Amino acid sequence: MCLDFIETTYPKGIRAGFGYAVFYSDNKKLFGEWFSVDKERLTNVWLKEKDYREDAHKDEKYIINACFDKYLYGFHVFLYLKDAQTWRSPNEVIKKVQYRKARASGYQTIMTRDLKVIVAKEIKILDREIK
Repeated sequence: MCLDFIETTYPKGIRAGFGYAVFYSDNKKLFGEWFSVDKERLTNVWLKEKDYREDAHKDEKYIINACFDKYLYGFHVFLYLKDAQTWRSPNEVIKKVQYRKARASGYQTIMTRDLKVIVAKEIKILDREIK
């Protein structure tokens, strides 16, 4: 996932809140949707995005989108449940997450719909699954 449109960047990552994230699930274990799909995401602990980057991207600082805009790497968190539901594939689950140290906000586009996303340095996956 990559933001199609960057709305705001947060220089010190001070923003925090709650949102929704989409994961692959295998026997109740959670895995990343796009990057480091083989590394399990634990619940109820703070996860740092750099620990979940693929080796090829460990030393990179920025993601560059299709419009050549750049923003800092991070977990992509949907602000609204309806947006996470729109993005989710049938074999994926939605979990409520707490995020901190937001780096950017913007939109991921699917079909003709813009989905509001926060990019955060850290997330905590809360234990309950959202339908």
